[in-house]
Amino acid sequence: MLGASNCLRVGKFEDNLINASINGATLEKIDQCLGAAFENHRVKSNGSNVGKVIISLGTNDLSKNKHDSDQVNVYATQAIVKVKQAFPNADIGVCGIIPRKGNSNHIHTVNETATHVNKFLEKLCLKDEVLTYIDVDNIFIKNGNVVKAFYEKTDASGVHITIEGAQTIRVKLREFLHPKMSPIQNTPRPCDTKRKLSDISLTPMSAEKDSKQSKSGSPDDYE
Repeated sequence: MLGASNCLRVGKFEDNLINASINGATLEKIDQCLGAAFENHRVKSNGSNVGKVIISLGTNDLSKNKHDSDQVNVYATQAIVKVKQAFPNADIGVCGIIPRKGNSNHIHTVNETATHVNKFLEKLCLKDEVLTYIDVDNIFIKNGNVVKAFYEKTDASGVHITIEGAQTIRVKLREFLHPKMSPIQNTPRPCDTKRKLSDISLTPMSAEKDSKQSKSGSPDDYE
């Protein structure tokens, strides 16, 4: 799992999951997470022992590019290429960027840009059989508003999630790691047999396949 501080909150929820997340990590500098995966964990130099990779980045890129979804899309595309090269045998799950909590103009702008980026990521995944879009962003919205219980109360940036938020994300990630256990596994998508992971079961799943996975703006904006 390649992510930032919220992924550190999600933790290591599978025995053979490698969480190579770093505080403040970005799509633009995904090499830092890749380096951590290879240097600090049991990942072979050619990445051949990794069956699935989760990319959960983008929030920190938005802090720097809150008015420019196109730039974040470029960073995302480049990051995915690097992950493919690092882990040539892996299926790759790309997480949507979760919204931020708050009512400031800054947060509204960031969330609007995140929506555009997420639509791009979803379309990108639909075109590539190696990629699966993991729709974690929508679970943080209910009736058009963010679910405040999923965010830390004292975090003025509106970025960081609570234990409850982390647990909810884990359910989504397990759907990607163990698709054969999914109740919606036969849902088709336009170009192939892969699908968006938007409706999920809350039942914990057991491993069936080796899923080893391997500034402008205030510092508070960063995970």
